[in-house]
Amino acid sequence: MELPHYKNSKISMAMLEPVHLNLFEVILTPPTAVNNGIEYALENIKSIGGLSTDIYPEAGVMQKFKGADRSFASAGPAQTYVDINIVVQVNVTESRTMIGYELYRRWLNLIYNPRTGMMLSKPNYVGGPLQVYIHTKGDSNGEYKSLRYWKFPTIFPFGNIESGMQELSYENVDSIAEVTYNFRADYNDDVIISSY
Repeated sequence: MELPHYKNSKISMAMLEPVHLNLFEVILTPPTAVNNGIEYALENIKSIGGLSTDIYPEAGVMQKFKGADRSFASAGPAQTYVDINIVVQVNVTESRTMIGYELYRRWLNLIYNPRTGMMLSKPNYVGGPLQVYIHTKGDSNGEYKSLRYWKFPTIFPFGNIESGMQELSYENVDSIAEVTYNFRADYNDDVIISSY
């Protein structure tokens, strides 16, 4: 066993960078009816979660033989869809449009408009693709390398709008409004780039 010294660490001696969770890019294509303003919303993304695409069958099948358990993998995963959430900060334009909030609300209105009761079918409210890339820091040429990317060919929003504007306070001087975009993706491509 090697002593715990810097020179005995292969990672240290090879100067291998960690994977930084703030080095990511999101590309989102909403339906044509609500596409106006997407570039501002993408610029204000704070975080993205729910990228749990490593979905495998559980050990859900059990048998007994004289009191001893035998376990087997289920014949399929419990789900194949993914629920993604994107936190977007809200800015306001000179024309009083709340960038980030307004786009997502218009998109949800394609599914169900609570002010009119209008409901549209899936071809009208589905968007995509949604693509997320984790990348490295730049190399000596200033180039970034993708490490992993997710592509969700079709997505649609669901649930209520979480805008960070439901609780207002005169004492809350350091917080700004945020919207949480909740999306359902029925399937995805999840690619890990590997060269060893």
